[in-house]
Amino acid sequence: MFQIVCERVVRKMLNSDCHIKWYNLTPVESKALHELEKDRSLRIMRADKGTGIVLMEQSEYTAILEGDLKDSNYYNMVDLKAAARQFKCTDKPLKDLLKTIA
Repeated sequence: MFQIVCERVVRKMLNSDCHIKWYNLTPVESKALHELEKDRSLRIMRADKGTGIVLMEQSEYTAILEGDLKDSNYYNMVDLKAAARQFKCTDKPLKDLLKTIA
């Protein structure tokens, strides 16, 4: 299933026109955002819901992610060999797909 999802995402990305950009920020807002992007202690990302921007300290973001990964209700440790086998199964179809568009 993971392979199918990856292939669909790659195909969608390749079929979309990635060169079109829509600007919804004023020049002043855009300049301020670029200044914030330079600060490596901050994390700027899209909001999960809505169309907003989230600004968070990198250390806080990392702590949240680490806490999520330790939550056994959602994630489990997997055997390294099993993960490597799955990556091999995923890598070949993706490489083949990329060859078709090159």
